[in-house]
Amino acid sequence: MAQQDALTWARSFFHWYNNEHRLSGIAFLMPADVYFGRAETLLQARHAAMLAAYARHPERFPSGLPKRPQLPAATYINPPQENTATPTTEKPKESILIY
Repeated sequence: MAQQDALTWARSFFHWYNNEHRLSGIAFLMPADVYFGRAETLLQARHAAMLAAYARHPERFPSGLPKRPQLPAATYINPPQENTATPTTEKPKESILIY
């Protein structure tokens, strides 16, 4: 694949991923909504619509009143590892290889 083909594909993919694809880890919002600060407004509007639907047809909500989704404090593909080791100035011990 030529470099230009790869760039064209990547631009298309990233646009779709950031502006059209809803992610379960961020309350089924799009990444651009969260990044540009639209999440709170969208979640409020969604919750108002759910409450209105509940008022009209509570039988469609077997779990009761809809709960408003909350955004997580942080999301990761690969969460950072907790580093419990303390920094040291000691030189690492050499490994001994046995053949």
